[in-house]
Formats: sequence, structure tokens, C-alpha cells
Amino acid sequence: MSFPEIDFQPKGPDSIRTRMNEIRARLEGPKKEAEFEKQFNAAKGKPSPLTGSIGGGDEKLGTLPPMNPSDFDVMKGSIGGGQTGKLQIQSMISQVAKEQNIDQSLLRAVVEAESDYNAGEVSKTGAKGLMQLMPGTAKELGVTNPFDPHQSLTGGAKYLNQLLKKYDNNLALTLAAYNAGPGKVDRAQGIPNIAETKTYVNKILTQLGKN
Repeated sequence: MSFPEIDFQPKGPDSIRTRMNEIRARLEGPKKEAEFEKQFNAAKGKPSPLTGSIGGGDEKLGTLPPMNPSDFDVMKGSIGGGQTGKLQIQSMISQVAKEQNIDQSLLRAVVEAESDYNAGEVSKTGAKGLMQLMPGTAKELGVTNPFDPHQSLTGGAKYLNQLLKKYDNNLALTLAAYNAGPGKVDRAQGIPNIAETKTYVNKILTQLGKN
């Protein structure tokens, strides 16, 4: 059975209803007509779409999928897994560096080496947050929530300043102490013979152009 050509371009609701009725009238047999009626009624019961148009007509836009709050979780260091979270943290680094009177480049390099901007990072030893502060150290620095980016950055900046003062602004020893702990640096009277610590210190010094 052949049908005349039908224009399916989007039209207003009344035009669509008229066109659908024309199609229904061409269907053969009461069974197909009943199926058509069932589908049409089911379509009317769908959730109301958002206001909008397609192609300049009166077609309504489809409903949007539910928003996932985790896509906007700054505690993960990113928003939607993109650059926005990283840029926000970098801006925060600049702010905290000024507040704590510390080299912004140093603070950023430590963040990158410790957590790579993941504010929810937890190490196998229990260090947490952007600056990977151990629970005891965080408490001493007044950090109540190590996963809060601003608190972590502020606490880490304070700790770096303490270590810089302790080691007479010797950046290599400061970084070694931040990574391995001051006790190990003091016992070794220098950078401890720990592969991870040596790599850590060399990486940051190279990044800062101090190597």
C-alpha cells in the first residue's frame, strides 16, 4: 500500500496532532489504530519538557538528565573533571602564599608533588588533602578539616615556613623534612638516604630552577 508524501518538519502542537491523525487514518485495521491510540495517550503522560524551541517552531525541548553533585565537588580538586577546579586551587594558592608570606611557586610545586591538585587525596600512610598533612601535624597547625583546600594550603604553608626557619632557608633540607619528617633529616644531618625523598626533593628543585 502506498502513501502520499508526508511533511515531518517540526510544527506547532496543533499541526502535529493533525498530522498524527492523518497518519492514523491511513493505518489498516482496528488493531493498528488501537496501538496508535495507546502510544499517543502514553506520550501525553510523559513529564513536562523544558520551555524552548527547535528550528524556530513550537517544539518543546527534551528534559535534561539529573545533575550529579559530584561533578561540582571542589574537594576533589576539580569540577566536572576539567580545569576549573585546578584553576580555582591555583588562585587559592596565590592568595594563601600572600597571606603566609611564602613563595607562591614553592607552594604550588609542593601541591603538585603531593596531591596533583586532588583535595581529597589520602596516602597509604594517612596523609590527607592538597598538602598531604599527617593528622598530628594538621592538628598542630590548626587544621580541623584537611580536605578543605584553604585549610590544607594554609596549614602546609605554615609548616613550610617553620621548616625553612628551622633549616636556615635551606630549601633542599626543608623539602626533605616535609617529605620524610624533620626527625629523619636531623638524624641523617642532611637529606635521608630514602629514594622517594631524594626523588621528591630533586623534582621540586628542578621545577623551581634551583637544581
